[in-house]
Amino acid sequence: MKRLLALCLLGAACAARGADARAAEDRLQFADALFSRGLNAQAAAEYEAFLADAPAGAPGLDSAWFRLGEARRILGKDEDALLAYDKAAAVPGSPFREKALFKRAALFTQLGMDDAAEELYAALLADGPSGDVLEMALYYHADALQSLGRGAEALADLEKQLREFPKGSMSAYARLLLAKLLASPGPKRDPERAVSLLRALADDPPDARLGAEALFLAAGIRYEAGEHAAAADLYSELVAKHPADPRAAEARFPAAWAFCKAGRPQDALASAEAALAATPPPDAARALELAYVRAQSLFDLARHEEAAEAFSRLAASSASAGSPLRPRAAYQAALCRHKLGDAAGAAAAIPPALADPELRADALWLAAEAAAAGGDPDEAIQDYRLLAAEFPDHPNAPDALYRLGHRLRLRGAFADAAAAFDALVSRHPDSPLAPKARLAAASALSAAGRGAEALAQWQTYVRDWPGGEGVADALFQQGAELLRLDRKAEAAAALDRLVREHPESPRKADALFWRGAVLREGGDLAGAEAALRGALAADPGDETKRDARFALATTLQAEGKADEAAALFEELVSDPVRARFTPGQFAWLAQHQFDAKQFGRAAATARLMAQQAQEPAWRQAAWTLAGRAERAAGRAPEAEEAFRTACGIDARSEYLPEATLRLAELLLARGDADGADEQFRKAVERCAPDEFKALRIHAYAGLARTALARGRKDDAASYFLTTCLLYHDPELVPPIAREALPLLDGLGRADEAKMLRDMLENEY
Repeated sequence: MKRLLALCLLGAACAARGADARAAEDRLQFADALFSRGLNAQAAAEYEAFLADAPAGAPGLDSAWFRLGEARRILGKDEDALLAYDKAAAVPGSPFREKALFKRAALFTQLGMDDAAEELYAALLADGPSGDVLEMALYYHADALQSLGRGAEALADLEKQLREFPKGSMSAYARLLLAKLLASPGPKRDPERAVSLLRALADDPPDARLGAEALFLAAGIRYEAGEHAAAADLYSELVAKHPADPRAAEARFPAAWAFCKAGRPQDALASAEAALAATPPPDAARALELAYVRAQSLFDLARHEEAAEAFSRLAASSASAGSPLRPRAAYQAALCRHKLGDAAGAAAAIPPALADPELRADALWLAAEAAAAGGDPDEAIQDYRLLAAEFPDHPNAPDALYRLGHRLRLRGAFADAAAAFDALVSRHPDSPLAPKARLAAASALSAAGRGAEALAQWQTYVRDWPGGEGVADALFQQGAELLRLDRKAEAAAALDRLVREHPESPRKADALFWRGAVLREGGDLAGAEAALRGALAADPGDETKRDARFALATTLQAEGKADEAAALFEELVSDPVRARFTPGQFAWLAQHQFDAKQFGRAAATARLMAQQAQEPAWRQAAWTLAGRAERAAGRAPEAEEAFRTACGIDARSEYLPEATLRLAELLLARGDADGADEQFRKAVERCAPDEFKALRIHAYAGLARTALARGRKDDAASYFLTTCLLYHDPELVPPIAREALPLLDGLGRADEAKMLRDMLENEY
């Protein structure tokens, strides 16, 4: 620092004495010293003084002019710098000529004058420079050409640069620019090579900045090509390796889209939220897209409530006005509401999407599905019909026609339903739904009472799809239709044909099953049993097997073959066909198991009944049966819980009195006299009808025993005595009377005791 200060002072002193006081060589050395230390203004002054005095041909002119140009360029004196570079280049045989020409061209690049810069670089390259100047000139000439839209010419320069300087100081920049050009539209477009160049640079970058840039560009190329998973991986790598690079922050926006489209919603959500929270915030257009990506990511994560709110806000915001994202957000909001089971919310959100030509087809489908789910069949029918009419080639058009037919069939418009199914077959004969639609059309016609037309449809199916999987079914339906027409002999013939011509078909079992059903309906239980056993022996499908076993169980029950019926029912309670059990069948099975002292099975069956029963009265019955079995098995806590559950159901079934009484008895047995007293009183009231007289007797006796447990002997004696006097039951009353006599004697109530003894002797 002291030396630098001395030089500055020396320069000032010399200037004061005049340039002539120093030799030209000393002045040039002094200028070089100032220039090397970054004192560009002082150096420029010294160079100018030297050049003003130096005679033509003096040594050092070229270096002085070149460095003067550099100093002026650094000082922002661009025009003066250009003049100096021209002077340096004009010195014959100067080693600074190439550098000066390059710097002159580079200054035009810096000024944004790409046309002039390109001409100067081209002229320099035509002179055949070497070394660093050639490498730099090739790169910057390519950059200028690229800026001027002359990518093909730029490619040639870059290829030459990388061939001749594969490890040069500009090789990394050349690879970046070459990759950009290869990824750009044009006859020499080669995005795979572009990514390969960038991949190599990212794996071994000369510095972190270039590594980040390579990953950013490669990700953009992959995204533009629709390779969203690859783009997402590259963006992830960029953020992981270079988190502080500006490109990491800039990548949040495209990365959010890439993650979203690559099926990585958690990453998309994080990237979108980070971009939205960035400082400075994204502009309005990007913020809108990021909000959409965020909402879509929530949807993809099945966070449908949050997604619905986010899409709804987006669709309602002023920022989305006029944006194609507004109707898309409305559509997605409706879809979220539909998935949440909010049909009304879906219907309210969908109108903007219905008005958008690009979304209308999908929106009609969603509107129809939402209407169907929301119990609005008219709206569903209208939307399915509009979709099929307006967009006959839409992928969902066949489904729309099929569901239209299904909905029309549900509302009883069987002829219209058949027409919809026919339209599906005629417009979309190659659709996988076409065969089903033909069968459905036949079924709809049958339901419309147009049996002959239905039969014709099934015959058409067999003709048009002779190898179709529904041929046996079509034959079966012919038999079923004939049965509906009460043409049993013909129906039997059709079913026999099915069995004969399609012996390996699962419909063989179906045919035998329905024959059994017909026989059972006609009262031929033995014939029905044989047919159903034949159906089971025919290796039926799971559903038919369940149906046949269930039908066989009910047939055996009707025949009085209780044990075999119960065994079948027991197997079926663990099968999905259990859903077809009536509460009465559950109750019958539980009672049968109870009577067989299979208390654990009885309790399990009763609990299954409780799970499946819809009506409160049947649930009350189920819990009472469960309590009865648990009590018999000696599991008092489980029995008490079951009876308490039964009593808590808002129903007045025939099982309520028993459940109340048994709950009271269990409470008394475990020492809860207060709770028992409350339940016995309820039992007395609930057992008032004559059919519950026996239970009412037990309830009164229970009140007596509860009073006794609470130390109220007089009350206990009164309850016992009342029970014995009010009711005359040869089985129940005598034991109660004998239980009361010692209590009456002990209380000194001799007259009442004598009366009770006389009653026992005379009446029982």
